[in-house]
Amino acid sequence: MDKPTAVKLADYYHDGQMYGEHTYFTHLRDVVKLVKQRGGGEDLQIIAYLHDIIEDTACTLKFLREQGFSDNVVDAVSAITKWEDTFDYLSVVKSNTLALEVKKCDTFCNLTQSIQDGNDRRITKYIKQYMELHDDLQQEQ
Repeated sequence: MDKPTAVKLADYYHDGQMYGEHTYFTHLRDVVKLVKQRGGGEDLQIIAYLHDIIEDTACTLKFLREQGFSDNVVDAVSAITKWEDTFDYLSVVKSNTLALEVKKCDTFCNLTQSIQDGNDRRITKYIKQYMELHDDLQQEQ
């Protein structure tokens, strides 16, 4: 499936949701922009648009498959979704290279927004998460 379909689905399913003072779609665009800056191709950009669609909306993985998204894309979206029964969420994310790349970008965008908002609790949360996702940073310490 193509990126325009992912954009339409993300816009439709996240309609009315907010990310701070902005529409939720603004957050998705920010994550996609960072994915692009890091050299991410179309699959990573699709995953970035869809990274919260299962967790935060009524959309299902089955529906994404029915829309023709590849197994790689749907599997990455599943890995990046916080399921209620997932004990170690970040381990699941890290087990899928596509999900990991998008989650790194998502975490950076969340951290940036938290800094802009002056939200110390979220800043601490996202710094910790960023470090956990970047094992290479931890090894340098």
